[in-house]
Amino acid sequence: MEWALRNSVTKHYCQKFDPYGSFLDGAQYRELSREYTHEDLIKNILDNTLKHREPFVRDHLRSRADEVSSGVRVHRQ
Repeated sequence: MEWALRNSVTKHYCQKFDPYGSFLDGAQYRELSREYTHEDLIKNILDNTLKHREPFVRDHLRSRADEVSSGVRVHRQ
């Protein structure tokens, strides 16, 4: 069930936004609380994606994060 939900979210996100790094742009997210910032959300997205340790995904995300330089520190494994 979790994989189906992730697949659906990813599919709809990529239809609406640029699938190559737009998720690193905090301005596109709705602010849910002052305690959980856009930077927190982006960091959690990257951390959870990187925890799977897929080399292609890891290297691509790190490269893109460096390009965007959003100032978000990502837990690197």
